[in-house]
Amino acid sequence: MTAVPSTSPRAQLTERAGATRIAVAILGVVAGMAAVEHGVGEIHAAPGAPESLVIRSWPDIPSFAPLSGEPAMTVIPDLLLSGILTIAVGALVAIAAVGFAHRRHGGALLIGLATLLLLVGGGFGPPVLVAALGLAAVRTTRPLRHPVGRFRRRLADVWPALLTVTVAAYLGLFPGVVLLHRFAGVDSAALVTALVILALAGLVLTLLAATAKDRPTPASHLGRTPRLGGELQG
Repeated sequence: MTAVPSTSPRAQLTERAGATRIAVAILGVVAGMAAVEHGVGEIHAAPGAPESLVIRSWPDIPSFAPLSGEPAMTVIPDLLLSGILTIAVGALVAIAAVGFAHRRHGGALLIGLATLLLLVGGGFGPPVLVAALGLAAVRTTRPLRHPVGRFRRRLADVWPALLTVTVAAYLGLFPGVVLLHRFAGVDSAALVTALVILALAGLVLTLLAATAKDRPTPASHLGRTPRLGGELQG
């Protein structure tokens, strides 16, 4: 028989990044949707050049009052064009998170898109989310340098629950807060603050848990392939 060929440590890490890949894909779609929402607001705003670098995607819309009109920034000198570009980049974020984040340069692609999203009017939250996902994707292609601690090992066991809570928190901000204001008249700064904190904390914990779940064994880190039934000889 012929010995099973070994793969490089980088290839093994990429193949095993299942939890991280799922988390990045789902949260990437959420971030892309949030960016598209910003873009739609900018298209519906008064046409022409923005008054300053910092804008509100949904100005003077009562339903968005709890979110302060969805602040954003744009270097584009026309709000219509800014909105169109924001929608386009938001769509690219979702596509990259699902189809390319697990590849060798997928993390760098997401970080680049996060920067572009910030500049064209994608708000402040979505670019931060996309950049964090990009960093997590980058880590999946790097060899293990230190063993995972007890805290992260415990987090790894509940990463699906953490992902669920994080997605719920982001959806609570939009469209949840907007719908509550529109149909129930709820305008609570405390609720918005709590959801923001929950979303950010959930994002950090989810990515820590998912990347810990995907960590290889020490043998994999060293580029060794487990033997099946002892040493295989030809």
